[in-house]
Amino acid sequence: MMRLVVWARAILAGWATLLVIAFAVEWPLLDWTAPVFGSMWIATASLGFDCAALFASGWVTGRLNRSTRCVQASCLRRRSASGISGDRSI
Repeated sequence: MMRLVVWARAILAGWATLLVIAFAVEWPLLDWTAPVFGSMWIATASLGFDCAALFASGWVTGRLNRSTRCVQASCLRRRSASGISGDRSI
């Protein structure tokens, strides 16, 4: 039972990290800098932020419990394969 609690805590912390970076950091920063730098670089910057968010989420999950990395990766894979469109128009 305790192992399940540790796994759940690590996975929830990883998801929380991912959501905070994606919605509280990435979107406001892209909205704020888009008029300054132009729209040509938005797709590249968005991809960079997505990679950084996934890295941070994996790092947090791995720090809390080393054995949950594969579980979280499979959760992320299942979510991305569900047909969600990656179109982000600002």
